[in-house]
Amino acid sequence: MRYHIYFRRGDADIMLLLHSYKMADIVRAAVRAEIAGTRPGLPLPPMPAGPVRHLKSAFLRLDDRQDADVISWLAGIKRGYTGVVIKTLMRRATETADLRAFMRDGAETQAKAVKGGAPKPSDAQRRPQPRKQQQTQARGDAAETGKEGRDALFSLI
Repeated sequence: MRYHIYFRRGDADIMLLLHSYKMADIVRAAVRAEIAGTRPGLPLPPMPAGPVRHLKSAFLRLDDRQDADVISWLAGIKRGYTGVVIKTLMRRATETADLRAFMRDGAETQAKAVKGGAPKPSDAQRRPQPRKQQQTQARGDAAETGKEGRDALFSLI
C-alpha cells in the first residue's frame, strides 16, 4: 500500500524526524502503539549539522503482508484525513515534543541561561485595564463625588 503525504512549513519537526528515521518505521511503530494503547517513545534525533531540508511531499510504502494490521487501521480513517492522522502519529511517536526545528540559532542556549524564571514586567509593560473595568471605576468615582461631580458636569454644559 502506498500513501502520499504532503508537508508544509509547520511540519519542520517531522522533517527533523525524517533525517534520522525512515517514515515507514515511524508510522509502523506509531500505529501499532496506538492499537496497543501505548506510546512508542522514539528518542529525539540529533540535530543535523546543516540546515534541515524541507520536503514538499513523501510516499509512505507499506507491505501488504507484513503491515496488514497497520494498513487496516489506516483504512479506517475518514477520507481526506489520512495525512493529518499520519503526521499526528509521527509527532506523538517521539518521547517529547521537539521544538528545536522552530528555534533560531542559539535561542535554546539563551533560554537555559536565564535563571529565576521570566523577569517581572515593569509598570510601563503591564497590560492596561479592560475598557469595561475602566468605565466601572469611573462610575464609582463619580458616585463618590456625589453632588460635587454633578455640579462640575452641569457647569461644563
